[in-house]
Amino acid sequence: MKTISQNHKVDRRSFLKQSGGLAFFIGASGILPQLVSCSSPEQIVEQLEKHDVTVWVRISEDGIVTIYNPAAEMGQGSMTALPVIFAEEMDVDWAKVRVEFSPQEAEIYGSDGWGSRGKRMLSAGSRVTKGYYPTLRQAGAQARYVLLHSVAQEWQVPIGELSTEPSLVIHQKSNRKIDYGAIVPFLKMPDSLPEFREDQLKDPKQFRLIGQDIPRTDIPEKVNGSAQFAIDIRLPDMLYGVYERGRLHGARPTLKNEAAILAMPGIEKIVTIDYAVGVIAQTLEQALKAKQHLEIDWSDAKASGFDSEAVYSLYEKTAAARTDGKVVTDEGDYAKAERSAHKTYRADYKNDYVYHAQMEPLNSIVQVAADGQSAEVWVGSQQGFDPKLGIPKLLDIAPENVKINLQYLGGGLGRRSLTDFVTECGHLAKHVAPRPVKLVWTREDDLQYGTYRPMSLQRLSATTDAAGKLTGLSHFIIGDGDRLLASGIKNKFYGIPNQYAELRIVPHGIRLKHWRAVGHGPNKFAIECFID
Repeated sequence: MKTISQNHKVDRRSFLKQSGGLAFFIGASGILPQLVSCSSPEQIVEQLEKHDVTVWVRISEDGIVTIYNPAAEMGQGSMTALPVIFAEEMDVDWAKVRVEFSPQEAEIYGSDGWGSRGKRMLSAGSRVTKGYYPTLRQAGAQARYVLLHSVAQEWQVPIGELSTEPSLVIHQKSNRKIDYGAIVPFLKMPDSLPEFREDQLKDPKQFRLIGQDIPRTDIPEKVNGSAQFAIDIRLPDMLYGVYERGRLHGARPTLKNEAAILAMPGIEKIVTIDYAVGVIAQTLEQALKAKQHLEIDWSDAKASGFDSEAVYSLYEKTAAARTDGKVVTDEGDYAKAERSAHKTYRADYKNDYVYHAQMEPLNSIVQVAADGQSAEVWVGSQQGFDPKLGIPKLLDIAPENVKINLQYLGGGLGRRSLTDFVTECGHLAKHVAPRPVKLVWTREDDLQYGTYRPMSLQRLSATTDAAGKLTGLSHFIIGDGDRLLASGIKNKFYGIPNQYAELRIVPHGIRLKHWRAVGHGPNKFAIECFID
């Protein structure tokens, strides 16, 4: 929205026009009435000075309703699914809906779907739609209430006599109706907003949008080529950065020819971090060319000498060893079932590392202010437990002084829930502030120094009685990755009385991360194949 100076006097109608028709501000915990309920233009301006305008919805006088999507859009449809939930309760004509990314402010836009971890803006774990469903229904219902309240005040009728149809408030007794956009000039905030119980929200039998075949809002621009991904963004005076991270995870670099690299055409800066050497240049091509000429001595690391093919023999020895790991399941008495078994079956299953291979290369843009006290980021991210993606801690600045401009992302698969490609860019940008820097990981970079779903060996044993009934199941998982290996081990869907599962960790120093369903993929595959 436009900035309004402290000395500029505006009436309410002019204010709404200048702010693009910004009508009311709905937060995750309800409405934020401080701005619109102000009785004078001076108070409005004062509140604007105090509050970062974080909103769920904007209505303009032409009836266009802009709903803010708090989740990443990486092809899973959040740009449609979440606004549909809000629009359903607000009773909006979907043809009048526009969708934009929300600010990355977890206190306002965070999901409660992460339980005890509090509100989080993290598009992962299949939690986006489920996590936001109750929040957006409540916020949509409250937005509808504000409209009903405003019309009741304007028409001097009881609010209970008003109803809505898509983008219309209706008073049956007087045969009057009004479009949502026409309410904006006389919008009046209630002193407080109700918290709607489940039975006060719309009956699912009355849903017009949820459950229907709604065309996705992001598809047309992705088809015609106008959709903007982070890789597409070009900023004025922008520089480009790349890193040489070496072939060994965790190795530390010593650059031997810094002067020669700095003398190459277009090279602006060399930046060394713990595990890489960064090059900043005027063009991406210049940066990549300089990268090819870096002469670096690399230290040893924990991963030194690791051989992913030979390690399976170590895993087999670890599986057979009389040692204790982390017990995941212990139901009944598998050892007893094995001693009394009529027959015992055993099998090993192996799975290799899995690379994310998202379509859009990892990239981000960071611009640090000249005084180093604020920063702005443009990135396609699955967000994270830190909504500001590690930049405040890296640059030692207040989180409220970091603005994240979320973009479409060409595939995530869990990889873009990490923030390394953002903080790496921050390292570069702070050395050339206030010029923005775009960091690009090449495909080779990502394959070589990416983060993989861990490899593992799974040893399964099962026991049967004389009638062939399955009486026990034992499952040992050996590998690196701890919780990344453990998901999906438990069997809740088979009536097997004696079950035991154990995780044995063999650390290697390889970078690991969630890849889609993580452990569920290899673990359930092994279990189902074995039971078959």
